[in-house]
Order: sequence, then C-alpha cells, then structure tokens
Amino acid sequence: MSAPAPRVLIADPSSVFSKMFSQAAAELDKRAPVKCVASCAQARGEIARADFDIIVIDADTSGGDALELLSDIMHRIPTAYILFTTRPSSISEKLCANAMARGASDYLIKPLDKSYNDNYSMVRERLRGTLRILRGGDARHAVGSEGVAPKKPKPKHRFKPGLVVIAASTGGPMALDKILTELNSDYPIPILIVQHMPLHFTEVMAQSLNQKSALHVKTAQDNETIAAGTVYIAPGGTHMKLNAESRIVLDNSPARG
Repeated sequence: MSAPAPRVLIADPSSVFSKMFSQAAAELDKRAPVKCVASCAQARGEIARADFDIIVIDADTSGGDALELLSDIMHRIPTAYILFTTRPSSISEKLCANAMARGASDYLIKPLDKSYNDNYSMVRERLRGTLRILRGGDARHAVGSEGVAPKKPKPKHRFKPGLVVIAASTGGPMALDKILTELNSDYPIPILIVQHMPLHFTEVMAQSLNQKSALHVKTAQDNETIAAGTVYIAPGGTHMKLNAESRIVLDNSPARG
C-alpha cells in the first residue's frame, strides 16, 4: 500500500519562491496537493480546512506575525513538518532560532545571490529530504498485503549499549524531538548529539528539547564527564569526541566531508 500524498501549504509573499516550492513539490510527488498563500490570514483559513503535512512559513508573510502563525499551526496541527524561511539579514539567525524554539522542524535562509536554477535545486533538495523523513514515519506504521503488521524478527541476543550517538542534518530537529520526547527520565545511558547548525541555533534547540523531554538536555561543554539520562548537544560548528575518561572533547577544526 503506497503512502498517501502529502498535503503542502506554502505561506510566502514572494511569488518566485512560492513557485519554486510548488514546482518542487509537484516534481517530487505529482499527487501532492499544494496550496500557496501570501498572508497569515489566508494561511489560518487553509489550516482550518485541512491538516497539512508540510508547511512552509516565510518570516515576511504579510498580515500578521509569522512566528505567531507558527505557534497557531503547532496548536492546530502538531504533527506538521514546518519549514521556516527568511531572507538573509542582520536578524535572520535570531528569527530562525525563535522559530525553532516555537516548534519549527527546520529553517532555511534564502540564498538570494544565486540564480533561479540554483535556488530551485536547493528548494527541491530540501523538500526531498522532508518527504524522505515523512515517508520514513509512514513506513514505521506500514502493513503487509494482508492488512497485518509485519512481525519483527526476534533478536538472537540482547544488545546493551553504553552510549547512544546521533548525527543529524536536514530534518534533524524534528527527528530529535520525536526521539527524545518518547524516552523516560530513567534512560540508563548518555546520549551525544551532533546537529548541523550554527552555534546560536543549537543552544536554542537544546533549551527547547530540555523543556519537552523528560531527560536533561544541554549544550555540551568541553571536558565535562557524561552521565546517564543526560543528552549532550555539540555546540554548532564544533566536533565532539569522547576521551578514555568519558569526558567530552570539543574542537573547532575544519568541517570534514
């Protein structure tokens, strides 16, 4: 049974970027219904009529506060994947960090200095990653041809890890939110996370996840000893290692391909 087509809502006053997102959604899934609006009022009207799976909100969406719109959507459709976008400016990082703190799944600072084709390719790949995440979620609940959930094979032996390490990029915040909010406070081992984000964003994400999760979620500090039931998020732009004494080692060496 194929997954249902995702419903897509694009709230962006830029007709150019609305066209890019619409075209990319249609290219990636021809069945996907797409609605484009230019104002917060129009967006609220659409979410009152339908539950969207993917929602793009631009910071410049007219007729209200885009961050308040994001909060309204989280209240109305908490399962929606929300991509918050903004033009590059002196406050763009702050806007995106606030959006992430209010529940946005990911953010995108638009590269206005590139060609249309370059911009379109970037938008398409971002949506491709989003669809992959959503379909992965559908796959976890997939049923067999007879309508019966497939049986999981029994493990031959129980694996008892001493540490969980997670590396994430596009779609990471949404996945981390889902994972960490389902774990109990007595989770028996530490969790180390590296999320591809700027410094300020990872700090805001750690604060947001700490409020939602039963675990203690914090920004990792150099030379601190890891403990069970605690989640350590590497500061944006840094590598995180663990030494023989179970202490965190942070370094700012160049990114590795």
